[in-house]
Amino acid sequence: MLLVAILSILSGQGSLVGMERFAKRHRQTLNELLGTDFGKSPSDSTFRLLLAQLDVPGFETLLCDWMAAQSGVAEELDTLVCDGKTLRGSIAESASGAARFNRKRKAAPTPR
Repeated sequence: MLLVAILSILSGQGSLVGMERFAKRHRQTLNELLGTDFGKSPSDSTFRLLLAQLDVPGFETLLCDWMAAQSGVAEELDTLVCDGKTLRGSIAESASGAARFNRKRKAAPTPR
């Protein structure tokens, strides 16, 4: 289920309900690829319970160790954390280090 949660997040689902929808939509394919037999897709409350019990630092260590063991991956991994707003350029860091949102301004109407 943790892998299904991760796949749903990587697919752009940022909420528990989104994870549920992802699991429901892709249940048959996930069962085939993962060798599981989910007769019913996990609900949003199931994902909530799973993520509430997750040891995040332990999982991060496990994931980094696994990634480092893969061929073609550098010995030491650096971590880059960013969100969609950062990637789209709609958020910038101010001199104090705080986030500052850049609002897109509508162009003034062209006079006729």
